[in-house]
Amino acid sequence: MKEIESKREVAYTTVSTVLDRLYRKGLVRRSKINGRGGMKYLYYSASSADMQVNLVQRALNQLVNAFGPSIVPTIYDSLERISNEETDELKRKVEKAKR
Repeated sequence: MKEIESKREVAYTTVSTVLDRLYRKGLVRRSKINGRGGMKYLYYSASSADMQVNLVQRALNQLVNAFGPSIVPTIYDSLERISNEETDELKRKVEKAKR
């Protein structure tokens, strides 16, 4: 675990707020632990794969929100640049998500 080093004093609430926002964006993970004074969160790095999935999902959501369902065919057209193996894996994931 790496501790935050700073030449100036950083407020606990500021660090807590930033970590909570990163958690909600899927960029860090956290677990609850019992500590002095009650429950606390232990934050740690999300895996690279988890971060990529989260960032892509957020980007797709923003595109659909900005352009509506009409953006979906454009997204599918971009899938032509993906290998057959990657396409098969995507199909499996879509089928799993449908269930």
